[in-house]
Amino acid sequence: MQKNSPILREGSDGLPPAQLTAEKNLLQLYWLSYKFPSSKFNIYSTVLVGIVFVATLLFGEPNSGSLLLKETIKLGTAVVPSILGFLIAGFTVFVTVTKPGVFSAMAKLEYENTGESYLKYNLSAFLLAFAHYVSYLSICVLVVYFGQPNGPLTQLARLATGVIGLEINNQYRVLLGVSATIFACWTWYLIMLLKSFVYNVYQVVVTSVRWDLEHE
Repeated sequence: MQKNSPILREGSDGLPPAQLTAEKNLLQLYWLSYKFPSSKFNIYSTVLVGIVFVATLLFGEPNSGSLLLKETIKLGTAVVPSILGFLIAGFTVFVTVTKPGVFSAMAKLEYENTGESYLKYNLSAFLLAFAHYVSYLSICVLVVYFGQPNGPLTQLARLATGVIGLEINNQYRVLLGVSATIFACWTWYLIMLLKSFVYNVYQVVVTSVRWDLEHE
């Protein structure tokens, strides 16, 4: 459960029940999360990592982009599946520990004139992490399968860099630098999402306990 959630009270007229099932797939749930505020620390720290990483590429060895990209993808394919298991376990805690009355109260209360309920606001914190981790793992697998030196992704990259007028000798360096920067920032952002996810699980437990105490 995210920060600054109000103390939930009964008696609200609430939002229509159909609003709860408006989203039909994970992509729609991902876009839903952008209706709610994001952690500024997660965003700013990711931007800072990107700036430092770009400086490392510009002033480091010419082949540093290739090495860093390979290591990042190797890390992603090795670690992310295990973290997904942790995320599923954390979401299970959210579902099983939280009292039905808390869910109902959050579903009735609109979050700051967004047209969405506090239930979706709190669920979005979990589902945003799921969406990013699944997408990250999928991209890593695609790069491993199709990103070989003469693979489809490499050929498309050559075509794209040729269209925008880059010299052939610089194509790989630019491609690897951009790709390495994207993956570096994304990897750090995933770590920040995991940090937020752990806090949200804690907040779920204490909110459920507080609900019981205030409704004895």
